[in-house]
Amino acid sequence: MKEFQTCRAMESLCRQRASFFPEESWKHLAEAEMWQHKAMDLIAEHHVECNQPVTKAAA
Repeated sequence: MKEFQTCRAMESLCRQRASFFPEESWKHLAEAEMWQHKAMDLIAEHHVECNQPVTKAAA
């Protein structure tokens, strides 16, 4: 989950940059969207891992 938090922080930072540098906002907003997609991919991956059926080890 640390990686998820990093993605969200980077997304937020990019959105802040876009507001401070309007002439380059398109670039910063595109980067923010990339971080958002990465965070969503991590959530989906985590969901799949958590919902795997539990298999019993051969005894």
